Amino acid sequence: PGIVAHEDKNAATGDAWTEWVIPLQAFVDRGINLADVDRIAIGLGAKAGVAGPGGTGTMYFDDIRLYP
Repeated sequence: PGIVAHEDKNAATGDAWTEWVIPLQAFVDRGINLADVDRIAIGLGAKAGVAGPGGTGTMYFDDIRLYP
């Protein structure tokens, strides 16, 4: 559906700050009507592996903003 993956598959495993800007157009291009969006989710790993074992460490998320 409206999943946008980071182009660097190792982005979550590094120890440096990584900025990731996702244009809203990326969701529109996947057929998402932005007027119908009522929630967002942030995940790590493959969607199929959600129930699998995870890693350890700390992730920080900030400056989550929506721009038209």
